[in-house]
Amino acid sequence: MSQQEASVFVITGGAGGMGRACARRLGKRGLVLLADIMADPLEQAAHQLRAEGLRIETQLCDVSQGESVQALAEKAENSTVTPK
Repeated sequence: MSQQEASVFVITGGAGGMGRACARRLGKRGLVLLADIMADPLEQAAHQLRAEGLRIETQLCDVSQGESVQALAEKAENSTVTPK
């Protein structure tokens, strides 16, 4: 990745262990949009990852609901990313 490029990574199930691990790794390369159906665990995960210096945004999302997934996609598309 060049100095001018940056990415938005979307992780569903982001409040869990695997989602957090992925966010930790990808967060070094761009903005992570962390999504989960559970609000409190999602915010706890985001808080922990931000404390590690990662760029994290959150979105509640139920992947079984089309409208919820569409809202997540729109947020990802509209996210502003600046290179570190």
